[in-house]
Amino acid sequence: MWLAAKAEGRPAGFIDGTLVEVKARRGVKTEPMAAEKAQFYGELIWIGRERGYSDGWANHKFREKFGHGPRGDAAMREPRPETRSWVRSRQIAYAKGEAKKRAGTLL
Repeated sequence: MWLAAKAEGRPAGFIDGTLVEVKARRGVKTEPMAAEKAQFYGELIWIGRERGYSDGWANHKFREKFGHGPRGDAAMREPRPETRSWVRSRQIAYAKGEAKKRAGTLL
């Protein structure tokens, strides 16, 4: 197998070994299990109540992430940092979209 020299971009040598298939991880999404979805929904309910939103907010956010509404009830639970980060990312995306709308109407 040829190795490319980083600086010059030319072949630098050979390495003996066995070629194996490497499966891509990046961009490959697996469908979350029902328990994971229920946990996420419970965390959304917690965040919504913490902020004074109706439970419908959690339903809409769940639908935004998974493309369908939550199935069944979920126990409210303290949110993980990644759930809070996802909610924050959606708030940022919304704010940027609103700013674009306002900038478009001012022209």
